[in-house]
Amino acid sequence: MNRNVEMPQSGMESPWSHIAVLRVLQDSQQGLTGRKIARLSGMNHRACLNALTELELLSVIRCQREGKTTSSL
Repeated sequence: MNRNVEMPQSGMESPWSHIAVLRVLQDSQQGLTGRKIARLSGMNHRACLNALTELELLSVIRCQREGKTTSSL
């Protein structure tokens, strides 16, 4: 995982779900599945996947899709 997590431009407000996901990823030494990130962040799986998708579109994180699972790096 890239330790230099870049936040969206300063004028934008980050939804709490983005912040929760980034906090989990910051403490991780390896990629995590979406379900694991959801569990560790205390949100439901769908909200977590939405946050991961948005963060990936903003180029803040990079997701690696493997079979039925997705790891976030």
